[in-house]
Amino acid sequence: MNMKVILVSGLTFVVLVCAVLTLLWKVSRPTITPRTNNMCLTDKLGTLQCGPLEIKITEYVERVVQEKQDELEKHSRLAENEVRNQMIFIKLIGTELPNKNYDKKEDGMTLIREWQPDKDMLEHGEFRSNHMSYTNGHITVPLNGRYFVHSFIEFVVPPDFSNGVFSATDFRVQIKHSIFRSCKLEKEDTEVMSNIETYLVIDNESLYVGGSQVSSLVKMEAGDKLSIRLSNMTFFHNSKNNEFTVRLVEYI
Repeated sequence: MNMKVILVSGLTFVVLVCAVLTLLWKVSRPTITPRTNNMCLTDKLGTLQCGPLEIKITEYVERVVQEKQDELEKHSRLAENEVRNQMIFIKLIGTELPNKNYDKKEDGMTLIREWQPDKDMLEHGEFRSNHMSYTNGHITVPLNGRYFVHSFIEFVVPPDFSNGVFSATDFRVQIKHSIFRSCKLEKEDTEVMSNIETYLVIDNESLYVGGSQVSSLVKMEAGDKLSIRLSNMTFFHNSKNNEFTVRLVEYI
């Protein structure tokens, strides 16, 4: 059995040497000096380098092998990142239970905490976050990378909201819907993306349903947190249509 392995290894080496010599002639166009037994080959930078035949062949073989190893490692990393990126995600949807105990921040923005796991994130009735965690309105990311963040918030304007108080000028309500990032090294949270919706409310006789969505690609470090905030909770609607999704798209 060992003899067969040795023979196969020897044959592989012979084939490799033949292939390298063929490449030397066809690709690198080596120049061999008969009297000195020297060979001239181009290096990585394209500069012609001359030296003893055995040394130049050895250098060339080592270079080719290293290039192939680097290429294989690169493809391996890309494949690993692709699989890892597909696994690291979280999707939350809104709850239908009203919560009037809103967490209003100093900047006037209110943290949305009415979230629950989407059915796709449940396994045997338990929350499966795929390495991400959710706590009290915040999603924590596990790795350094770029994350795609998406949020949708539903707004509902009830009938006769203005109650006849606002006439021809109408009643304008402006709502800012934002994604915030917080990290350990920064004292204040950072707004990374926002969308502003303006509602003209008149004495409408029917229910009006609208919404806002915002998306962004955010560079994050392990342990950083993401949250969704609104500037005005007047028309915020507790609904399963609300969505908060985070997915790793590039590991860095």
